[in-house]
Amino acid sequence: MGIIERINTLREERRTLLTEADACEDMDRLHAIRDRLNTINSQMDDMEALRDQMAEGARPMQAAPENAAPAQPTLGEQLQQVAAVELRRRGARIPGVEVRVNPRANTASGQNETDGDDGGYLLSPTVTTALLQSVRESSFFLPRVRHLSVGPDSNSLDMPYWPDKDRSNSNRYGGVKAYWMNEADQYTATQTKFATRSMKLTKLGALGYATEEILRDSRFLESIMMDAFNNAMTWEVDEAILFGAGTVSGNAAQPLGMLNGTASTGNAALITVAKETSQAAATVNMQNILKMWNRMDPASRSRAIWLINPDIELQLIQMTMQTGTISSAGESAVEKVSGTFGVPVYMPPNGLASAPYGTLLGRPVVPNEHMAAAGNLGDIAFVDPSEYFWIERDGIRQTTSVHVRFEYDEMAFKFTYRCNGMPSWYSVGTPAKGTTTRSPYVALAARS
Repeated sequence: MGIIERINTLREERRTLLTEADACEDMDRLHAIRDRLNTINSQMDDMEALRDQMAEGARPMQAAPENAAPAQPTLGEQLQQVAAVELRRRGARIPGVEVRVNPRANTASGQNETDGDDGGYLLSPTVTTALLQSVRESSFFLPRVRHLSVGPDSNSLDMPYWPDKDRSNSNRYGGVKAYWMNEADQYTATQTKFATRSMKLTKLGALGYATEEILRDSRFLESIMMDAFNNAMTWEVDEAILFGAGTVSGNAAQPLGMLNGTASTGNAALITVAKETSQAAATVNMQNILKMWNRMDPASRSRAIWLINPDIELQLIQMTMQTGTISSAGESAVEKVSGTFGVPVYMPPNGLASAPYGTLLGRPVVPNEHMAAAGNLGDIAFVDPSEYFWIERDGIRQTTSVHVRFEYDEMAFKFTYRCNGMPSWYSVGTPAKGTTTRSPYVALAARS
């Protein structure tokens, strides 16, 4: 029997013993299983080491330079350590991986102390930064929203603000008014009003599995887990910034989305532009676009972007602004011409270096799969992402369990990201002159 066959035979025996141990209540038998598992693990270590030497040859050890700083463990190496600790508690091990985690400290490779929020293992600051940076770079919205700082020992952020969205009576900054005065005139007293908005950190979790074979390769493990965390977290973060439900009784708390139009619990500053009379289902016309533009707060127009479901793009490409009519009577049917003409309002992209997105009335048009299906509220919107607050806690919590799918030789890894977000405007704005309310968040109503 060859080395590979012996390794596979031992692996199968170990799987059978673990299955038996999970249902066994006889302590003598459990002790016997534990002893046999230790023997199997030792034999597998020896055989796998021999297999590697036969395949690659023994590599000479190189002396480390004097005063060299210890190498920072990668994400894959830290996850290996976490898995090794959990497996050791069940009398198993990862061949070739030496346990360096202190189970009582709950730290991966001894890099930093445990955080008592959720239990589990806190990854090193270097890895935490890389994971968060990966999400920030992959997300469309996180680089564009306004980030606020949360204290290291705080779970929330209180933000005092001036309630000045109604400027019809010339109020500024919560009631401050300025006057033109004559010499020796008495000042008119005004009182500034303050209010407070609060954001409490919410919890976003991701769950993934790694097989025994993957656990042995730290680089492969790092690649898989980094991609899994990045893709899963990025999708949920962007979805929440747009349509998050906020804090609703009976549901897990999440960020409040800019385009959440739910009555009483949604974004109170969202403006929904009504459809035109007799407008066909799932269509977008020029009047819709002009009215949405008009309802955007003027101060935000230079930063605002159009967000569309990709199915809307064809309608925009064919959209024109009518500038006149033409009518010509000729002697033949070919010479008779009548109709309207206009100029296109949508300009297509002009290459990555110049304009990666098309433009509509001079502002970028971004097709985004998070947007609602054509015809629904949220299929096209005009928003200023910089008018969205985002908070997060530095540090990614990682926990693991070998019990969930142990019969498949798989280990479950969980990542937890503490964050929250909400629109910076708490209501629509009423201008000092005129009655048309405006906002940094404008969407087109459903057309069904």
